[in-house]
Amino acid sequence: MEILSTVKPNVPKRPEVKIEYNNRSYESYTKSGFADNIPRSITGPRARREQFLNKVDLRKGPLERTVRMIVRLKAPDYNSPKHSLKEFVYYTEDWSAKDWLGIEIDPFGDHIEGMYTEALTKPKLDERTGEHVDNVFAGTRTCFYIPFSKKNVDEIIANSAHSDKDSIKFYVKFGMEDSPDSFQASTRNIFSYDKFVNWDWERLREYQYWPVDDLLNRPKAIKSAKSLDFKPS
Repeated sequence: MEILSTVKPNVPKRPEVKIEYNNRSYESYTKSGFADNIPRSITGPRARREQFLNKVDLRKGPLERTVRMIVRLKAPDYNSPKHSLKEFVYYTEDWSAKDWLGIEIDPFGDHIEGMYTEALTKPKLDERTGEHVDNVFAGTRTCFYIPFSKKNVDEIIANSAHSDKDSIKFYVKFGMEDSPDSFQASTRNIFSYDKFVNWDWERLREYQYWPVDDLLNRPKAIKSAKSLDFKPS
């Protein structure tokens, strides 16, 4: 049987890890009163993130966040009165750090910034009086909160620990409304950094859906000292 000493070891307390990160899906469910009904798709990554952060010891080195992918898309802006379509970006990160022994912790991957799931509610009315007596779950919607701009994209890249514009993958996600074929599903494709940040949406859409039997004439970006000119091949 193990006998424990009443004298406790004098172990310095680990510094608290204070970082800002996207926890909006979890917060939306809890603020709406659905803390006991949060789906696994939200609680699973949150548990892995908390497990990772609990092991981090900043005395042994910084917590580093490396951007792997940035996605540009059009989506409803639910903060606008008419929920008009606007361009947004979201991105994924891998987190790395060391524990109290200075050993690399298993990385926390695919953390998403810029996108979250919002829990919606609707009123429940008393059948007899019509009085609003409760709020009930009314589904979810996907929300985005980082407006697309070259400035925002460059800031995301600059803050990445171990990746740059040459190693990050830049995706543009097109909706069904972008396709000339009304039966084609949404799709996405990888673009170069220059196309991703400098081409407007219509030029990207034209490039994506250019006829496959005429690819030699598909537009290309011709770099100049001041701007990008768009010319056929």
